[in-house]
Amino acid sequence: MNKNEINLMNRNSITAVTKRNDTLLMSLESEPKDYRLLVQDKLYLYVQKTGKKYWQIRYKKADGKWSWYGLGVFPTINMKQAIQLANEFTRQCEEGNFSFGKNTQSNKYKLRTLMDSWLNVSKGKWGKKYNKSVVNAVKKHVYPVFGERDFRSITSQEWSTFFLGLIENHLMSVREKLYGYVNSAYRWATIQYNLQANPLPAINEFLPKYKRREHEHIDISELDQFLKDIRAYPVQDVSIGLELVLLLFPRHGEMRQAKWEQFNLEKKYWIKPKEIMKNGKVHKVYLSHQAVTLLKRLKAIQEPSIYLFPKRGNVNDHMSEGRFTTALEKMGYKDRMTVHGVRYLASTTLNNAFSGKWQVIEATLSHKKGGVKGVYDKADHFDESAEMMQWWADYINNPNIKRKSKTKIRKAYGIYKTPRVYKKPSLSI
Repeated sequence: MNKNEINLMNRNSITAVTKRNDTLLMSLESEPKDYRLLVQDKLYLYVQKTGKKYWQIRYKKADGKWSWYGLGVFPTINMKQAIQLANEFTRQCEEGNFSFGKNTQSNKYKLRTLMDSWLNVSKGKWGKKYNKSVVNAVKKHVYPVFGERDFRSITSQEWSTFFLGLIENHLMSVREKLYGYVNSAYRWATIQYNLQANPLPAINEFLPKYKRREHEHIDISELDQFLKDIRAYPVQDVSIGLELVLLLFPRHGEMRQAKWEQFNLEKKYWIKPKEIMKNGKVHKVYLSHQAVTLLKRLKAIQEPSIYLFPKRGNVNDHMSEGRFTTALEKMGYKDRMTVHGVRYLASTTLNNAFSGKWQVIEATLSHKKGGVKGVYDKADHFDESAEMMQWWADYINNPNIKRKSKTKIRKAYGIYKTPRVYKKPSLSI
């Protein structure tokens, strides 16, 4: 049902004597923090800040400790059905049977058990950073809904409702990733648990596909205005951060997680540790004199922290993902320019200007070398990359260049398509 067709209700207006029904529960507003609303004895509706709602029951485990058990998604499971499930669960607990679900055999068939088993098998092929992101996504979104359920009894309809709920809450990329994780876990179940039917493939064609926007970037002709907009942005640390992104074109997470100990401003380099790198390899980046100046400015205005961009209210953690993105949107670049889009802009311009130096460009972007060359060629091309990084910094800071086409960029710098002969660019035009 569309939210616009519902009279939303604040939970504070609901008293102990207010009659609970599906209409009332559907109208409950989300709040800045997740909360639970008591529906009947020990049965609660769990309302996430995203607006998603789930059934949970509070029960005492065999060891006497209180815990929560998920009964499914609302409104896929309505109030009457939830009460029936809660009563059945309570009856089994009173009989000393704590393996609620179809033949769970002491947690063996719980979805949480399956996902944990799959994560343990899969982590060996993932980097530490990626593994952490997968675990966090599964724990945050999947476990609260299905974690305690028998994975064999979760229907395609329930999974469809779950994924569509993520989409309704504008979590398209999360939906796509979680589908991949859960589908892979079910495939693992066909081996580990002799599962006969996977409920995921049947719904995939009916789920909207996520259109990635990380490629979106402005035209090179808009570069001067883009730089002006960045410098005019009123939040000083974000303004400096975005200009550093433009100068150094790192990946979003690399900039947000950057620590001062990784920088040598005197020798003009930034060493990005493998833990934050997509390819899992250390990457040394030359700092142009413009970048060094910005870093010194940033150091002067920031609170003491190990991070260049500490989290607001917690200097012991790094900046959240949304601050740079939000700034770009406020500057008018929504759906036109992303943080990652700077890499495409830089890559295109550098390949136009240095067509015979593609290996250096790839090294500068920290792209993984493929094929046989990737096995034998371990050169980092740092010295040549340093020249290129300073060229790029001077290029974006030169307002006298007419940035209209590939040809004009190349003619302006006296560079032509010569695959074997490299002619050093001149900054004079």
